[in-house]
Amino acid sequence: MGENEEITRVVAFIPALNEEDSIANVINRIREVYKDSESRGFKVELLVVDDGSKDLTHVRAKEAGAELVRHPWNLGKGCALDTGFKWAAGRGYRFVVTLDGDGQHDPRDIRTLFQASEDYDIVVGTRLGDLANMPTKNKMGNLLSTRWISKAARTHVGDSQSGFRLIPVKVWMDLDLTTTGFETETEMLIQAGRKGYRIGAVPVRTIYTGEENSKFRAVRDSLRIGSVLFRYWCADLISRRGRAKAR
Repeated sequence: MGENEEITRVVAFIPALNEEDSIANVINRIREVYKDSESRGFKVELLVVDDGSKDLTHVRAKEAGAELVRHPWNLGKGCALDTGFKWAAGRGYRFVVTLDGDGQHDPRDIRTLFQASEDYDIVVGTRLGDLANMPTKNKMGNLLSTRWISKAARTHVGDSQSGFRLIPVKVWMDLDLTTTGFETETEMLIQAGRKGYRIGAVPVRTIYTGEENSKFRAVRDSLRIGSVLFRYWCADLISRRGRAKAR
């Protein structure tokens, strides 16, 4: 690599809640995959936002060598995401790749997401091409939510429930997000799509061990996602009626 060639720096960002059993392994896998990548112009830096864990997540993350920000109590995944993007913005990073802290995502696909960013603003790692290996309880919900969220976003979003995404910092900072939990990931896609940002999807490998430590609560969080969709549906309905009256 020449002296004047710019290194692309990407933040691998893990919002974590009570992941003491898996967080170090996730960090170590990322570090191992990208340990020599700087010589090829691609550097992955690690950030964990501990969203008020009651276990030793923060200790394990620091021991494994990640940058760490801690919330004093659990504020919700949306708040953890916002903290991470503001951290990245304050340090001049352009790109963030979000990963879950339970080890489902293969770190080799970080580069896959980044390569797709040449054609898209936001890149979602989709698991929907591998439905055979997806737990049965996830399949129908993911397919239906992706369909309805794509309608609300006015563009196809790929896999609406995937937490494995590349998002430019400037895109996140351009959105006016009002939610604080898992539904923030939905609201982000809807707002970004409506603002004209290009959302693409690329197939990624997903590691299902049967021991995933998902914090998604099917009833509560599905209702919250539904409320986001309903809010945007109502806003569209009011807008259409307003235009009709103005004619």
